[in-house]
Amino acid sequence: MGSAIDLSRRPVTDSLLSFAGARDSRTGQAWGGVSATGGRLELTWDNGDYGIYGYGAFHSLNGTNVASNTRVEGGGGLYWRLLRSPDSELTAGVNFTGIGYDKNLRYFTYGHGGYFSPQQFFAASVPVSWTQRSGKLSYQVKGSLGVQRFKEDSAPYFPTSGSLQSAAQQAAIDAAAFGLTSNTSGAFYPGQTKTGLGYSLAAAMEYQIAPQLTLGGQLAMDNARDYRQLMGGVYLRYAFQPYSGPAAYPLTPYRSLYPSN
Repeated sequence: MGSAIDLSRRPVTDSLLSFAGARDSRTGQAWGGVSATGGRLELTWDNGDYGIYGYGAFHSLNGTNVASNTRVEGGGGLYWRLLRSPDSELTAGVNFTGIGYDKNLRYFTYGHGGYFSPQQFFAASVPVSWTQRSGKLSYQVKGSLGVQRFKEDSAPYFPTSGSLQSAAQQAAIDAAAFGLTSNTSGAFYPGQTKTGLGYSLAAAMEYQIAPQLTLGGQLAMDNARDYRQLMGGVYLRYAFQPYSGPAAYPLTPYRSLYPSN
């Protein structure tokens, strides 16, 4: 039985607005730069042939002139080692994830955060992983396929400014009265519910090019949380002590300090 607790404050990297913020040169208004502060608890159990895991997390999300928000997350799953040797392993399992945000702040007008924040998000997937080493080379290929469903509430154009929201609402009413628009929701972004296919694919490798130097690289793609993401990178690991044995196993590729959530 194992457990891990993570307390963190990290930037939300869904968009330029959520990560770095934005400024309207006409009005001088600045907003964005959202950070998620909170904790995560994870529990695992593994008997060598199969394992079970579960986790829960809570975060508060805040930014400059952005409406405050909260995120609750939970999930779990189990996995089996279908094939196993000292230098390779094939693993498959099932995974379930649930996420909920208090407010829908996915848009980019003043007061929004520019990050995906559904009120309900559920996903179920079947992940498969193959990892192997041979001499100085170690690599890993992972993929998953499943279904996901999310629901978003409608959201005001300007969630932090009553005066801007009132002006936008009046403008929407006037435009509808003069037949200039078919918008019936006023100054609100409409809510939506979607169900679709969820997938991910990732590959990583490392090769020891010198006794103290290892070259690594990774590629990944997924469509989680209503977006399609492509990621790639290369890196060098430097060890203070020379090492002449086989490649590190299992592979643990470098992880960015700025995760997507």
